[in-house]
Amino acid sequence: MLDLVRWLQEQKTIVVLDGGMGTMLDEAGWRPPLLPEEMNFVNPDAVRKIHEAYVQAGARVIETNTFGGSAIKLSHRELGGKAREIARQAAALARQAAGSKALVAGSIGPTGRLVEPLGDLPFEEAVDSFLPQVQGLLEGGADFFLVETMLDLR
Repeated sequence: MLDLVRWLQEQKTIVVLDGGMGTMLDEAGWRPPLLPEEMNFVNPDAVRKIHEAYVQAGARVIETNTFGGSAIKLSHRELGGKAREIARQAAALARQAAGSKALVAGSIGPTGRLVEPLGDLPFEEAVDSFLPQVQGLLEGGADFFLVETMLDLR
């Protein structure tokens, strides 16, 4: 993986990241109950074009469309077993759009459940639910992981 700290230190300007994926997916026709992550397969061209638009606008880092891509989160739509495949596809789409102009951040969001003792989710199960997502992001070409809005920092 990329040495992100070194890369950031080498930049001689402000590093611009992309913007909201959900807002752009909405404009591209995404509607619930379909998950945003399902758009990576249902309409991959739309997802890739969103990434490309951000790169063309000057983003040096784009995030994969995997914020809700943990096995636990995807299990709400009976897609938990496809977490790795979904993450791989999302990272590949972002990688294609980024080319050599931008880095790809593998977006890892919360499970939607609280970890014990605040909730009912055992810590080990939470960790295990991220493994397929992480594997898929790596296989698809993510340069680093962007871990977002976690309630437990262990």
